[in-house]
Amino acid sequence: HKMKEGDYVICPKQPKYGHFTVAVVSKGYEFDHSKSDSDFGHLIHVKNVREISHWHNSDSQIISDLFRSPYFSSPVNQVQEYIKGDIILCAQRLLESKSDTAKNESPEDIRTQRFDEMRRAAAMRSMKEVKNWGAQQFEHVVGEVFKRKGYEFVRKNSTTNKGGDADHVFAVPMPGFGDKETTYTPILIVQVKHKQGVDTDDQHGLDQLLKWKPHDNESIIRRVLFSSADKFTEDCINRARNDDVTLICGVDAGLFMLFDDE
Repeated sequence: HKMKEGDYVICPKQPKYGHFTVAVVSKGYEFDHSKSDSDFGHLIHVKNVREISHWHNSDSQIISDLFRSPYFSSPVNQVQEYIKGDIILCAQRLLESKSDTAKNESPEDIRTQRFDEMRRAAAMRSMKEVKNWGAQQFEHVVGEVFKRKGYEFVRKNSTTNKGGDADHVFAVPMPGFGDKETTYTPILIVQVKHKQGVDTDDQHGLDQLLKWKPHDNESIIRRVLFSSADKFTEDCINRARNDDVTLICGVDAGLFMLFDDE
């Protein structure tokens, strides 16, 4: 009786086991008196009816997980308030999908997809917190992250003439060559920018990295521009590609800081 036009309806095991149906209510409850058996006179009119496999994608898995909860053991249930928004978004995306939603995909691939989506959501939340930090705090944390990933700290806040600058300089590990004499130390240099939104001055960071000069016994094998900005400008991206500079920002920056395998 609470269903109204525009609500989403999810029907488990329809049209077959391992699938469910999503539809949109087109008209609220009514009773059809023409039915000889009163048990079949209750009507909810729906539209946009679509069959969906449990193993179609992460959205279908989120919805099908509901069916395994004791809360949904009754014939008719209303999705709990705390997850209602997420379920509606999943239903919307599935109804709007251009793919065959009734088709089964690899369960392993979907589990991996859900895990990756969880990690990206955590990274997005962390970057929102980063925007409330000061520039020095962000610079310090980025340096600690590189050290925890196995890079050996050499020095920080290193400047050279003609505008060269690197916030962090790290020696790059060379497994198997620790006891061998080398004529130079391979290094990675990082320039950190604490920015919001789109950094329209992001090419300045490229200039600082490209103008930075190593010591005579050092050889740069990678330059990294690490920013809290949501994204870089197209000009910066194109130039970094040509000058072999690695760009890390936004969600990718959050993933890099939170997870060791990024």
